Amino acid sequence: MTLALVTIKGTYGGMGHVNVLHFFKDSATATDYVALGGLVEDFWIGEHKGNVQSHMQWNMVHVQDKAGHFDAYDWPVTRQGVLGFTSAYIPFLCAVFMFKTQTAGRSGRGRTSQGGYDNSFQIQAGLWNTTQQTRLNNVAAALKTDWTTGTFAATFGWRLGVASRSATVADECHPVVDIIASTKVGTINTRKIGRGL
Repeated sequence: MTLALVTIKGTYGGMGHVNVLHFFKDSATATDYVALGGLVEDFWIGEHKGNVQSHMQWNMVHVQDKAGHFDAYDWPVTRQGVLGFTSAYIPFLCAVFMFKTQTAGRSGRGRTSQGGYDNSFQIQAGLWNTTQQTRLNNVAAALKTDWTTGTFAATFGWRLGVASRSATVADECHPVVDIIASTKVGTINTRKIGRGL
């Protein structure tokens, strides 16, 4: 099985935005591996972009085979959120998507943070309002369909997993079985461009 470390890079309001995810696949071919960057663009970034402001811009997907069988590569991306620009954007504001596996404890849980949400009517007392929560739930459901079963043909059988930074093989990865959008508004640490993403 191939375990791929995927780093999604972009900017939100001029600040670096980085997400690190693990994907795995049984008997992945070189073609499957080279396709993964584009699949992440279409079926990870693609699921998020309809929900975020244009200040959120993605520019790179870096793919690394943790076992070293395939060479690491960069997949260039030119995508941005579709909801237009606003003066209410906050670079550290984000939506949080939680990953659940069938493994108990911290090693069986993960999460990712997605920037691109503005500080406006959609927030009520630190929580997303009903309309925004529905939109986030729809993103979580789409990501679950795309990446948690291994049967979605468009993603070539790649699955999302939770793994430690030191993991090198898919056996060390816990398959994600559910993705849940948090009701709480999240924050992320950001870095200025040029100061090391």
